[in-house]
Amino acid sequence: MDFEFVNQDLEGVLLINYPKKEDNCGYFCSSYDKNVFLKNGLNFDFFSEKSIYSDFKTLRGLFFHKDNNILFRVCCGSVLFLVVDLRHDSTTFGKHIKMEISSDDCSILYIPSGFAYGYLTLSDFSYVGIVADSKSLTEFSNCIVWNDRDLNIDWGINYTPIIPSNVEYFEFNKINI
Repeated sequence: MDFEFVNQDLEGVLLINYPKKEDNCGYFCSSYDKNVFLKNGLNFDFFSEKSIYSDFKTLRGLFFHKDNNILFRVCCGSVLFLVVDLRHDSTTFGKHIKMEISSDDCSILYIPSGFAYGYLTLSDFSYVGIVADSKSLTEFSNCIVWNDRDLNIDWGINYTPIIPSNVEYFEFNKINI
């Protein structure tokens, strides 16, 4: 099986399914191949990598950074990813997509510059790996409030999620990237 690059409803956002080889001990997978990514139009040079552990009901985001392309991988658990288009010149400006991804899926979510992103932990805990191609990922400081009225996102939950307290939250109509 080869890598599969699946376009999403927001132009530029990709779900990348990567090959998994199973054996009697479990499985082995290759989640990144520079030549394959280049062949598919992604010239991704790693600058930083982060690992994030979250408990059930934790909602992280909606983060936004200027000039930052990001790869997300769920290493353990299950999360609901959400991506919002922040590109003013886009026909999908202010629109969002969401998808559930688990560690069993062998998928990476590619989010190019110009989008906000976040995720809700659906399992007992999640462990997410994030790789970025610029230094702006060094601090998770810019964030749109998860329940912004203008975005009107249905997270599909009937509880108030746990959100990080060390982040500054903005309303969607007050951000400028």
